[in-house]
Amino acid sequence: MLGAALLAAVLLMVLFQSWIGRSVRTLPDPQLVFELRRMIGFALTGCGLCLLVLAAYAARLAHRIIEQRRWPLRGARVSATRECAPAPTR
Repeated sequence: MLGAALLAAVLLMVLFQSWIGRSVRTLPDPQLVFELRRMIGFALTGCGLCLLVLAAYAARLAHRIIEQRRWPLRGARVSATRECAPAPTR
């Protein structure tokens, strides 16, 4: 999933750079400002959607933690290479 997101981000960055290069040469200043504002709006909308997806994931994970009353969750892939120190006793 992260690989696909990375590829999409790189593709969008390349497309934006190509678009901005053409637009700076061809569009009059007021039209360029309008188009840049529109692109900023699209970018912020995308950021908001990504944040919404992340918040939904965090809420779902928190719900599962509360249901199972344990951390890490059952079935989680946890590296066993480092051992935790035992809790101090009093």
